[in-house]
Amino acid sequence: MSLPSPTQDTISQLIRITALTTGRRLSDVEKAVRHQFKSAALATQQHSTVEISGIGYLYLSEKKMRSRLTTAKKILAAYEAKSVGFITEAKRKSLEKRIDSIKSLIERYESRLERTRTGNV
Repeated sequence: MSLPSPTQDTISQLIRITALTTGRRLSDVEKAVRHQFKSAALATQQHSTVEISGIGYLYLSEKKMRSRLTTAKKILAAYEAKSVGFITEAKRKSLEKRIDSIKSLIERYESRLERTRTGNV
């Protein structure tokens, strides 16, 4: 097994290097690493920090979260403006789903920011 080329994504590089250095099968390492990153992604939906064993802590930037919240609110306003005009029933249903989805996202962002402010990460 050779070292990965610089054009491969970072996770693929991590998987290949780990398989190479540990002598494990690439498919086994891939399953473990992808599971680890999926778990970390799910954990960041609930917390501002995540600890990955052997790597360290990952922190969610409050500045980045504020930026995402602002963007989400702008998108919501645009969707709501579109829903006021004359549109087909199919487009209205699609917009309603998008609006519900973005409202849920905004609630999650606001909740994360509140937990970050209160120190309940």
